[in-house]
Amino acid sequence: MKAIEKYFWTMAKGDGMMRILISVLELFENAVADDSPISAVVGDDIAEFADTILADYPEETWLDKQRNALRRAYNHRG
Repeated sequence: MKAIEKYFWTMAKGDGMMRILISVLELFENAVADDSPISAVVGDDIAEFADTILADYPEETWLDKQRNALRRAYNHRG
């Protein structure tokens, strides 16, 4: 969880990040409660798992924010 949290914070910031982290933590807690290994939740590639989570919240990512800033700058050119 700590590695995923660190990865998320390098890719995204914002009020919604806590919501994202809580949802991932709940996934892990549910897996443990069901006696399932975390690998059953994460799959074979933890980076792909993390990127999939972030893709569900594009408004929280730096990339999305930078894309929108570029679009605004271009649309407001003089």
